[in-house]
Amino acid sequence: HTLTHREKFVSSMMAFVAMVLVGLVSVKTVGAQGFPFMVASMGASSVLLFAVPHSPLSQPWPLLGGHLISTFIGVTCLLYIPEPVMAAAAAVSLSIAGMHIARCLHPPGGAVALATVLGGQHVAALGYSFVVYPVMVNTLVMLAAAWLLNNAMPGRRYPVKDQRRSETEGWRELGYGFSGEGMRAAVASMDEFVDVSGEQLNKLYQATVVQMRKRQLGDVRCELVMRRDVATVNEATPLPQAWRLLQHRTIKVLPVVDTQNRLKGIVALTDLADYLMQNVSPFPENGFVEHSLSGLQKTPIGLIMTTPVTSINSNSHVADALPVFVERGIGHLPVVTDNGVVVGMLSRTDLFTLLQQEWLQRD
Repeated sequence: HTLTHREKFVSSMMAFVAMVLVGLVSVKTVGAQGFPFMVASMGASSVLLFAVPHSPLSQPWPLLGGHLISTFIGVTCLLYIPEPVMAAAAAVSLSIAGMHIARCLHPPGGAVALATVLGGQHVAALGYSFVVYPVMVNTLVMLAAAWLLNNAMPGRRYPVKDQRRSETEGWRELGYGFSGEGMRAAVASMDEFVDVSGEQLNKLYQATVVQMRKRQLGDVRCELVMRRDVATVNEATPLPQAWRLLQHRTIKVLPVVDTQNRLKGIVALTDLADYLMQNVSPFPENGFVEHSLSGLQKTPIGLIMTTPVTSINSNSHVADALPVFVERGIGHLPVVTDNGVVVGMLSRTDLFTLLQQEWLQRD
């Protein structure tokens, strides 16, 4: 319910495209009579695949296994249980058991089992071939659509990886006793199905740590913590000039800006060193770096800068920088205005020192 309107619109549009594909396949395989049945089945799956694609219930094996197992059970009940009510009840209940055993729980599986029994003589005439043609065919079309459409949108990944890795040292340091391993152990101890993947659990843990730090610090924006005296260069700045600026200011990174001081890229001391090692023959005498740079007077910094650049808005809470520092392993984060103008630099060391000081004061 906290999703943006854009995300809701994208989900509905992806479901529209997928259902068009499934409907066309349904008509081609079983004719117009099979169209309503397959749309009902795949429509239920589309809610999971496109509205909650990161859910464990939406992953490829639950989608494929849930449909095939449930359809097989539904056909069996239709053929061998003459009483319709008992056949329908048995199909749904046995499908739930089968999906649990095969670890492919998919709610539309219960619907497809029931619909198979209600298909009557039309499904009975097809027999077990109905499992493959059209159910498996339609399920594979839906799976292909989910893979293509979800991965085409930023912020989505399908299928998700069941990440059970322990959090990095940075998150342990920030958590102060509250750990991701503890959350995973708590979920595992519950005798019920929890609709959250390992990846989602990691994100939930990290978001919880960030919110905890926001409460700890209060309303501290990046503009209050950042370093304002930021040295910058432009894309045409020669490499030797950038090198001397880094050495003179004893800094490790330089934002690359345009004529309006808007962020275009970033170059680190290690980028310059790596470029030298790759493009300049080594000299054993003293002053190797300066001697090497003298031959690169016309080489612009734009040639080696990193782009696009991860930055943070000056009005953002300083704790919002924590996931960037910990997960990406970077040490400096340019601070920009709404228009992308560089106004400061936030460092991992400064932020972690601030958090440590606040924690000690509270103790």
